[in-house]
This record gives sequence, C-alpha cells and structure tokens, in this order.
Amino acid sequence: MSKIKMSRKEVEDALHKSGVRFDDWGKTPGSRHFSRFLDDLQKVRITWDERSPTIIEKDIAVVTIFYNDHGDRYVLCESEQLFNNGFRFTHNLDGSVADDMLCDETPSKAALRAVQKLSQSKPEFNNIGAVDLTPKGLADSIPNMLSHSYPGLQEVLIRRRFELTITSGLYLPQYAFREIDKVTTCVWKKHSH
Repeated sequence: MSKIKMSRKEVEDALHKSGVRFDDWGKTPGSRHFSRFLDDLQKVRITWDERSPTIIEKDIAVVTIFYNDHGDRYVLCESEQLFNNGFRFTHNLDGSVADDMLCDETPSKAALRAVQKLSQSKPEFNNIGAVDLTPKGLADSIPNMLSHSYPGLQEVLIRRRFELTITSGLYLPQYAFREIDKVTTCVWKKHSH
C-alpha cells in the first residue's frame, strides 16, 4: 500500500465539503491534531478517498499475549490509556497490544513493533522475534466505528491477528508504555476459553 498523495489543502477541502470539523482535533479529549492525520495519511497503511472522506480504513496488527501459571492461562489486556491532556480511554481490542501498520510493512513486523512497546516495562521483550508470533486466521474488521482520534470520521479497522505465549522471565503483574500522546497500562486477566 502506498502513501496517499494529496496536499494539505486538498485534504482540508475534502473534509470541509463533507462537513467534518477538524479545527478542534487535538483539543478535545483523546483526539489527535490535524497534522497527525496528515502524517498518518503519509505513513500509516490507511485507505482514504476524498470523494467519501468521512470513512478511513486502517490496517492494524493485534497481538494477544498469554501466560500460563500452574495450569491457569492468563491473557494480557489493556487496562487504560491516559492521554497527555488527562483523558482516559479503554479500547476493546480483543487483544493485548496493537499498532498501526505502516506503508509497505508486513503484518508480522507491525505485530512485533506492538509487542516491543512492552520493553519499556520489561526490556527482555526486545528479544522477541517475528518467529515467536503465531498468526491467527484471516484478517477481520471492525466496520464503521466512530473515530476517537479524528472526531467526525468513521474508522474501519482491518485487524491482522497474532498470538504470543510468554515465559515467566517476561512476566510482570502490570506493564505500562509511553507513546507520544499517552501512557497505556496492561494487566493480566484469567482466560476463560
């Protein structure tokens, strides 16, 4: 997938024509700045058509992380995201960690990048390789959910799923990692399947 080749003015015009107000992006809780949207259009594996600019389709890699302890199986779940502006949010990723796929990036490379965020809590996560990740089925999608990052837009998330089972050497009761706009916390829950 290649970058979207539109000027800032063309993107602004397409959003204006559709009634999408992007002036408040980055000011409202959980939203990202318009400049981040322009950056995403260039870097992230995203489909956006200026003729229908209220819907974006984005490829993400989602990794579900398991830990086995004395016959019980646990799954790592996102507890919350705390944004720099104080806004708290919890995704229902149906997975442990996720990351946007970049242009010309394989799903396994994006999944590995998502897992390696946990190295901020446990540096040994940097030793995880793509070979440790197990792909799980075909991509699925979450259709037309309202975008928290870009209010006024709807997102279709195309999820590429992976699983990882960790050893006790990687276990911590809680993990936290910082990104540009937020801190995400993950905790373990007993797996019921």
